[in-house]
Amino acid sequence: MIQAPPLFATPAGADQDAGVLLAQCLTEDPDWPHRAAAAGIPPLQGRLGHWFEALVAALLAHSQRLELLARNVPLRRQGRTLGELDMVLFDHGSGRRLHWELALKFFLGHDGQWPGPNPRDTLQSKAEHLFQRQLPRSLDVSAAEPPIAPVDHRQALTRGRLFYPTPPCPPPAQAAHGHQRGFWCRAGHWNTPARPVPRAFWAIPELLSDNFTSPVAPTELQDYVQRKQSVVMILTDNNAPGFLVPDTWPFNELRSPA
Repeated sequence: MIQAPPLFATPAGADQDAGVLLAQCLTEDPDWPHRAAAAGIPPLQGRLGHWFEALVAALLAHSQRLELLARNVPLRRQGRTLGELDMVLFDHGSGRRLHWELALKFFLGHDGQWPGPNPRDTLQSKAEHLFQRQLPRSLDVSAAEPPIAPVDHRQALTRGRLFYPTPPCPPPAQAAHGHQRGFWCRAGHWNTPARPVPRAFWAIPELLSDNFTSPVAPTELQDYVQRKQSVVMILTDNNAPGFLVPDTWPFNELRSPA
């Protein structure tokens, strides 16, 4: 995932994507990911976003250049919680302190909108929250508990994938050029065997071993999605990742993704 493209484009006036710095560090220290992998990958627990944060923290623990100073730094004023900073780092290469906000997201193009598997989560709202609310929080760190020194740069580290319908729609303005893509289809229209992808592999479905899951008949996939009213990520026989969604999506209240 360190070499994957960003999901969101960096808005004008914002600091460069954190992935640019990660790529520089990888060029300087090619063995870095191998050291981190040898130490162990955090197991998937709870929400994918929290796992992504733990994964990045585990990676940073073995960086020769980037030092993770703090995670989930709360900002409080007069007893009221204003939010928190995902990560505060020190870049020994530049001598600068960095504030990172992380996001691992999946969105599906539908009628000009980009809802997530849970349609209450949308690309538009996440991009606005990330760049207009979360990153600017470190402009004033006086409310941080415990206190931290001011940061020099604010960077987003976004990963994930956009899933396109057939025929495909235009990409959203907020999407980064070269973002990872997939497809989505209503379960009632699906007619090909495919391998279900466990949530632990949603960010890296191409790495799912053939021995881990076997192809499932389309009628079984249809029945599961429609009966459970839950989205399912799949891999086709040519390793194309996609989502199967209930025929009523996104207008019903979906349960947690399978």
